[in-house]
Amino acid sequence: MSQPKSPPDPAAKTKPPTRILTRQDREKQEKETATTRRCILDTPGSESPPPPSTQFHNDGKDKPINNMTDAREYLESTLMYVPRGAPPTPHNMATALFQVAEMKGLTQPAVRAVRSVAYMMERLETDTTAAQAREVAVEQAEYVREELRNMASHITTTISAEVEKHLATITETTQTAQKALTQYIPQATRQPAAPSTTRYSDAVRSQDGPVRHQTDPRLMAREGIRMRQFLLDFPSDSLVHKISQTELLRLYNAGIAALDDDTTGKVKHKIRSVERLSNKGILGEFLTDDGAKWFHTANNADRLFSSLGESGEGAQRKARTYNLIAYYVPVEFETDNRKHIDEMLETNNLHIDDLERVRWAKPIARRNKERRQNYAHLILAMRNIKKANKVVCDGLVIHGKRVDVRKSKKEPIRCLKCQGYNHIARECINDYDTCGNCANRTHKTENCTSQSKKCVACGDQGEGHTSWDRNCPTFHRKCQQFDANHPENAIPFFPDTEPWTWTAEYQPPTIRHKQVYEPTTQDIERRAKRVDDELRPMRQSLLDYRPQAKTTTQPTPHTKVPTTHQLPERPTAPEAPEKVMTREELTRLEALLASEVEKIVRQETEEKEKETRNRSVSRESTIPPTPEGTPPPNHDA
Repeated sequence: MSQPKSPPDPAAKTKPPTRILTRQDREKQEKETATTRRCILDTPGSESPPPPSTQFHNDGKDKPINNMTDAREYLESTLMYVPRGAPPTPHNMATALFQVAEMKGLTQPAVRAVRSVAYMMERLETDTTAAQAREVAVEQAEYVREELRNMASHITTTISAEVEKHLATITETTQTAQKALTQYIPQATRQPAAPSTTRYSDAVRSQDGPVRHQTDPRLMAREGIRMRQFLLDFPSDSLVHKISQTELLRLYNAGIAALDDDTTGKVKHKIRSVERLSNKGILGEFLTDDGAKWFHTANNADRLFSSLGESGEGAQRKARTYNLIAYYVPVEFETDNRKHIDEMLETNNLHIDDLERVRWAKPIARRNKERRQNYAHLILAMRNIKKANKVVCDGLVIHGKRVDVRKSKKEPIRCLKCQGYNHIARECINDYDTCGNCANRTHKTENCTSQSKKCVACGDQGEGHTSWDRNCPTFHRKCQQFDANHPENAIPFFPDTEPWTWTAEYQPPTIRHKQVYEPTTQDIERRAKRVDDELRPMRQSLLDYRPQAKTTTQPTPHTKVPTTHQLPERPTAPEAPEKVMTREELTRLEALLASEVEKIVRQETEEKEKETRNRSVSRESTIPPTPEGTPPPNHDA
């Protein structure tokens, strides 16, 4: 640190400061001495310098000039030194000398001498200014260097003290933490970890993971509502169907308030809203997450239904399902066969309670019968959200084949009556049926026999595809609008308490976004030439033969090829007894066929009469009028 400054000495103010010679000053003095010595030696006939002249002078006039005041007064009165009162600087003195050189009566050597002195005075002005600037710069540099040296010393001392203080604090904290860990680790190894559960609200509000900064806020709000909802189903003759929604909400809240809790006394949960669905179900929402958890815990729902009396009779809780779609499942899998279902559940480590239902994405009756179909898409409805997400991650093994499973996306609803969107046939307000194949309003889709295709939604641009075509441009546009309004379609999992279920990673496109594969003529001919024995079976473990290399003699379909390993026999279901129709059923079938035939004949007759009538009208319009008495031309001839 810098030393404290001593008080100034009063005597030092009167004493002029001693100027320190710098390197530039010494070089200048040496240069002037050398120049003077060189001038003396170069002057011819002068062995030594001339004697010095005296300052006193008397020219015999009234006012001799022997001091500074007389000199300034004389020069200013003769206008040789202007302006009046200017300081005697080398520049002003040089200007005065130039004025003296112009005086009359001076000899030529005197004029030359005066002008030479004037020029040297101007050069002195420049050298003096530069020397002063150098001196000031050197003094300032010395001062700044000294100040920086003192500042660096002060900073070094201060920082060293602060660093030592922080190091002492860190060392003390580290030693304390080490002692605490030394005492905690043996206890943690001896005691088992307590089970912990994460609530939905905590997972949504958590700052960790991708929930807050990657998830759509609308999706978070909808999933929060979904977790607080419950679905009830009542018989058709229940008293609930005769009560308004407002009265039903008040009744449920009163029933909850009348219940007692074992720990906290009266139950304080409330239901926020109640909605009656089109299928006569009741969809309710609790005010808080704790209320929904209380309703789904133990037998609290049954206690609530009992407290409602007649309004709660026959009430059943419906579990929420999560739809999955499995791609390219072998068609040998039977959705109505309990053995196949149990085999699939056992192979994939699932419980029967985790599965609600299984069905094919396309009905079996609508499969292509002209070519052999080996695989189809399967839709599974899961009850457990965690098992559904696990199936999406791991996939399934069905009939010995591993299949890819994805979350089934929600799609816009299409009416099967008018072929419009955003409503179903039961709620359609149109009085007529529109065919989904040819866009005709005279028959339904299942009764269509037309070979032309036209989409109702596409209008004039719908030629060439049906209304139910998955490649319909209107359907794709509706799907994009639906995805924009339903952000849950953008995530591959069902949102749960786990943060990774909220990630919006890329999901491979479903069959909805793929072009339908149309086989070429060569593919059809090649498939027609194949022999059944050359086809590779999909699941050899369930077949009673194993294909081998070709031989000269082709085995018949009933010939069994011997194998090296004994294969298990495929379980066969007992043959159902042949059903014999009764006399009444035969009579009813004959009457139905006769009515259908009569309807077809009547329709054909009406069409022929209409064509004949149209032909006759067109013929009459082309015949020119004839004058009276003239027979019409004989067209038959």
